[in-house]
Amino acid sequence: MAISGTNIGGDNLSIVFQPLRNLDYTQKELQQVKAKTQIQKKWLRMYAIKIGPNTFIVTGGAIKLVGTMDERTHLLKEKQKLEDIKYYLKEEGILDQDDFEVYEI
Repeated sequence: MAISGTNIGGDNLSIVFQPLRNLDYTQKELQQVKAKTQIQKKWLRMYAIKIGPNTFIVTGGAIKLVGTMDERTHLLKEKQKLEDIKYYLKEEGILDQDDFEVYEI
């Protein structure tokens, strides 16, 4: 899916990942996002930072059986990882896809 997402009009990861907070309707810089399974019971989550239209840094995943991430320790750890990676990217000057493509480890 990631490869086909580079084609205009094809499926891509931007369809799978949605904003972490359900009330976020606009694209934000280094937006925190989640992906849910497409089956009826959507317990499995992947968490990532969206850098560009089809560029994501996956930070982790979890099984979520509660209403919010603040209700379970393992989900709080995932939330903290999102914050830590976002902070690191900002500190390194990686704010968009162009920055990410030229970044050297």
